Amino acid sequence: MFFFNIFDFDLELAPILELIIKNAIKLAALLTAIYVIGWLISKRWFRSVILRLFSKIPLVSGLTDLFFSHDYVERINNGEFPVVEYTITEGGVGAYGLVTHEDKDWCLVFFPTTPVPFTGYTLKIDKKRLKKTDMNVQDLFRIVVSFGLNVPDKQTKKPSI
Repeated sequence: MFFFNIFDFDLELAPILELIIKNAIKLAALLTAIYVIGWLISKRWFRSVILRLFSKIPLVSGLTDLFFSHDYVERINNGEFPVVEYTITEGGVGAYGLVTHEDKDWCLVFFPTTPVPFTGYTLKIDKKRLKKTDMNVQDLFRIVVSFGLNVPDKQTKKPSI
């Protein structure tokens, strides 16, 4: 018989199905909570409420200032963090990074690492050694997350091996 009744199954499978359904509900609830928290954090009013609530607690206020007082998302979308190319060796070995701070003669550049672009390292580099690119932050993260396989057309060069 090709069709079966949902209530007509072996009693030995009942605990397994119950476990699968419970875990699926937990996973759906977790993903929904992550989505809602991310959406709330992206709202300026929510960040200001969090700052006001936690700014009075001594140890917590430093963390809330770090994560909620700056509008990094808006600054990234406005293009305030230019993507630069840093050539490390004369042979052309280099890396792409984000300029996070500029001074008169030098820049702090964050170099994201594959596959998680939020990890990486920051170097203080002479401005003369940096080359600005046409990429934005999303293009850079797309390259990093894809292990260099998803390169924007403006940066694509065929290797001559």
